[in-house]
Amino acid sequence: MNSGYGHNEKLESIYADLKQADEQNSIGKYGDSVTLVESAVRKAVLLLEETNNVTGFGKKLQDRFAAFTDDFKIINAAQVIENLFDPALIPTGFDQGTEEPDISPGHAEKMILYGKKLVEFVNDKLI
Repeated sequence: MNSGYGHNEKLESIYADLKQADEQNSIGKYGDSVTLVESAVRKAVLLLEETNNVTGFGKKLQDRFAAFTDDFKIINAAQVIENLFDPALIPTGFDQGTEEPDISPGHAEKMILYGKKLVEFVNDKLI
């Protein structure tokens, strides 16, 4: 795939988000951790789309990854992350400013692992 100036800086930012997600997870801030993972994954797929002149605006995360692979594990990992942040799946009555949904340590760890897998996929495609 195409590699260009600026990718290293963007990838460094993405990996920094994942590192911070690990740190937040280690101190029990699981909600913050998964939010950082989602941010890193969205930045990574956007970088891949920009590099390949593909538009994913308005598409679900799993569909954006599916444009670059038919690997079910990659697409499923993207879907799991997408579902965690899908407003349609937030319980009724959950309004801005109320307490975040509970994220278990195991769930946060799974999100971090999926996020790392997706970022590595993007990194490999950019090489």
